[in-house]
Amino acid sequence: MESVVGVDVSKNFSVASAFLSRNEKAEKALKFEHTNVGFSEFMQLIKRLEEQSQSKPRIVLEPTSHYHLSIMDLLEKQGYEVILINPLLSRRERNASSLRKVKTDELDAEHLAKMYYRHDLKPARYCHDELSQVRYCTRLYESMGTMLTAVKIKTKAVIDLTFPYFNEVFRNSFTNRYIQCLREYPTAKSVINTSRESIVRFIASTTGYREDCKTVQNLSDKLIDAALKCPIEKEVYDSQVHTLLILLKTIEEYQNNLDSLQQYITETLSHRKDYQILKSIAGIGDILAAAILCETGDIANFDSHKKVIAFAGIEPSTYQSGQFTARNNRISKRGSHYLRRALYIAVGCQIRGSQKLPVIRDYYDLKRTQGKPHRVAMVACMNKLTRIIFALLKKGQMYS
Repeated sequence: MESVVGVDVSKNFSVASAFLSRNEKAEKALKFEHTNVGFSEFMQLIKRLEEQSQSKPRIVLEPTSHYHLSIMDLLEKQGYEVILINPLLSRRERNASSLRKVKTDELDAEHLAKMYYRHDLKPARYCHDELSQVRYCTRLYESMGTMLTAVKIKTKAVIDLTFPYFNEVFRNSFTNRYIQCLREYPTAKSVINTSRESIVRFIASTTGYREDCKTVQNLSDKLIDAALKCPIEKEVYDSQVHTLLILLKTIEEYQNNLDSLQQYITETLSHRKDYQILKSIAGIGDILAAAILCETGDIANFDSHKKVIAFAGIEPSTYQSGQFTARNNRISKRGSHYLRRALYIAVGCQIRGSQKLPVIRDYYDLKRTQGKPHRVAMVACMNKLTRIIFALLKKGQMYS
């Protein structure tokens, strides 16, 4: 008998339903908590099923956020095969199997177990390699980068209230010099009420140049001119200054944490050849190479570049019914949105950045001359870049 256990996973507990065969349920469904006691009860259920069927049962579950990882780790250490089913597939089949609107954790566990008997499902691998571990860092880096951008936008909005023309002083925003100067002079009045000599002395201390240096003198003059442009009658509240100082401190903390993450990611992956291959492509730096590599994992898992494109969710969807065939189809957006975002950023750098990739830039221009909108051309370039990455990783060659 080919036994199977379906497990419906949630945050604090799960429900397991054991089957000896397709229509033969072994025993009542078990609800167990994600604790040592709960996992022990779950393993006892599996052992009982194994004794009845005289074979090791397979365990079927859905990847539910990160909650399923602890169960997978436990089962694979015990030598059991785990099968992961895409939630989209299980939901579609569950809805097609009955017209009744009934959903419980026990029924979901039974449904997962029965799907094993209806389909040819392959076991999943719980990856313990460094790519799986670094993936946490690359995803955190992206999340923190997004939050940092939001904080910077909020900071600029507050600066418009306290010191409207301050951003004209510095070429680049939110550098160390920019933050130090804004912390020292958060309002236009704070500059006007300070002597030029004191301003020059402070600018020199932030730049490391002498006070008579031309750079220091120009920055000091720009700062004073920006303060004089601001309406003196405009009242600045203490709450606005306090908010600005907190935002500046938050930006510094985010930037330090991002630098720490980047250093860890680079040091961990620098010895890998596939990481160096991705970095050899113009427009792909340390973080983008790490994000692409960690999301795709071992390239041997993909038979062709089409599967990588589908995994990134950038393949065009298809809709046809009767005599109607849709012509304007959106991309599927099913798969890793982290990989999709990394490819989008990489293509943006390759067509507009300082490190342009001629083959991608020329392909983008070709699509634009064909009348394609910007985003359609971008997606086409993402597909082309994915094919290039797949070929290089498969052959183990650097880009030249």
